[in-house]
Amino acid sequence: MRERTMKGAWLAASALCTALLLACVLTFAMAGQALAADTASPTPFGIRQSEYLKLNKPKDKAVYYKGETIPVSLTIASVGDDYIACTAVVVLNEKTEATVWQKKLYIDGKTYNGKVNTKKFPAGSYAIAAATGIVDPSDEELEPLNNVEDSMVYAEFTLKTLKAPTSLKAAAGKRKVTITYKKAAGATKYEIYRSTQKSKGYQKIATTTKTKYVDTKAKKGKKYYYKVRTVRTGSGTVYSAYTGAKRTGKVK
Repeated sequence: MRERTMKGAWLAASALCTALLLACVLTFAMAGQALAADTASPTPFGIRQSEYLKLNKPKDKAVYYKGETIPVSLTIASVGDDYIACTAVVVLNEKTEATVWQKKLYIDGKTYNGKVNTKKFPAGSYAIAAATGIVDPSDEELEPLNNVEDSMVYAEFTLKTLKAPTSLKAAAGKRKVTITYKKAAGATKYEIYRSTQKSKGYQKIATTTKTKYVDTKAKKGKKYYYKVRTVRTGSGTVYSAYTGAKRTGKVK
């Protein structure tokens, strides 16, 4: 009998989580409409801690780059031994209001640590929201946790496209070529490639954190083509597109 009751409670919890996921989506959709209609309306985002939930990561207004893995850390307060806690977590594209990631959690009194891979997400503004509710196994009744404000947390983050450095220059000198370019936002380092042909044959000759590199292995009388791309490391490794090829004069 107890096993059957618990099974029913878990099914009810699953249904509640589905409802919570939908509620999260609707909450953000309505909030977005309200903000669009009334610029004086307070933003609903940035509530990182409520009575039952604490959103440790990502930080509100954080900036990530497409392809990075975003850490998600959520602490869920204990709801007691007599209940089953169900928490729904969603990531929403603020422009399209589409749900791009979701997770159901059946834990309480613990911290969930997970990751969201952004490789397939378009660049833009996003919101992450979590809402929790409880189920009483004795009667399988769904019960809210006081009100939405007490059981929901949310934050915004921006996803950008990592860009290649700009203003690439390659100046041939005496048995060397000096390569310079402008810093790219979000860069950890840069990879420099060289070829004797414009469209093929490129090989990586250096990785540097600087915006200037001197190729001392360039041979006298040769003309070279150079390309550079940006690399970002930390939450995974992300690469930009390559710059256009820059041709040198003859190395002296």
